[in-house]
Amino acid sequence: MNYFGKFNPSAMKGTLRCIERRIVKWAMCKYKNFRGRRRRAEKWLCTVRQREPKLFAHWSNLYSYC
Repeated sequence: MNYFGKFNPSAMKGTLRCIERRIVKWAMCKYKNFRGRRRRAEKWLCTVRQREPKLFAHWSNLYSYC
């Protein structure tokens, strides 16, 4: 992540956003109250991101806010 982030940061952001979408999709499948509610899953993920900012490596680099 450090190497490609320096070399091509715009491509890295797109890849990390794709990972973020997959995490949201996982939450929608895992938890019943998020099924069919992408916004609710994104909001929940935002609260998890604020509570545990080092849970995923890309959260500390990509997000400084929510």
